[in-house]
Amino acid sequence: MTLSELIEALEKANGPSRELDEAIAITVLGMSKRNRLAEYPDVDPVWEIRDGKTYGSPAVMIDRFTASVDDALRLLNQKFPGWRICFEAVDGIAYDLFILGPLYRDDYPERESSPPIAGKPIAMALVLAAIKALQARGDA
Repeated sequence: MTLSELIEALEKANGPSRELDEAIAITVLGMSKRNRLAEYPDVDPVWEIRDGKTYGSPAVMIDRFTASVDDALRLLNQKFPGWRICFEAVDGIAYDLFILGPLYRDDYPERESSPPIAGKPIAMALVLAAIKALQARGDA
């Protein structure tokens, strides 16, 4: 899945999704999964990082990026250390949420800023802002 496809899927989603969490882990964090016991379909696959290091089952190892603000913030801080989050929310739904790079200044607002996100639960809005910023930065 590309960043564009992931953005589209997040924009269409009505709420948190473990399938989207997996897609984020694969597309943004570079994780992969393989079934080490293919003959046992009920066994959870193993999650790995590109360097081949094994991390365990998806139920344990894949963060709930689309449901947990803590997990979304961890992803954001991993990809954009030092960036700030600006948003307003009503009843847990964000509107006008965006992230600002450390060099952002009021007199130069287009520098290092994600496009605003609206109408999503806060965790999903954070993840969507981060992925849009990755795309704008040219990350794969």
